[in-house]
Amino acid sequence: MTVFGVDGLFAGNDEIGLGAYAAFTRAGLRVPEDVAIVGYDNVSRITSVHERLLTTIDPNLEEVGTAAVGHLLRAIGGDH
Repeated sequence: MTVFGVDGLFAGNDEIGLGAYAAFTRAGLRVPEDVAIVGYDNVSRITSVHERLLTTIDPNLEEVGTAAVGHLLRAIGGDH
């Protein structure tokens, strides 16, 4: 069963994804059988607590932050 022809949802973050999960299940839909949900940010405090009910994308923020700081320090030091 799909709702208005929708069989999947990409949520802007995991919290929104879990809210959608709750709303879909209250409406009688099964996740992922009836509707698939993908979150974004891989917040472990959310995804681990909820028994991996949510597929999530990990943006590797630690790597992104490390690279950003490296670029900033090089720019401040005159290395472009």
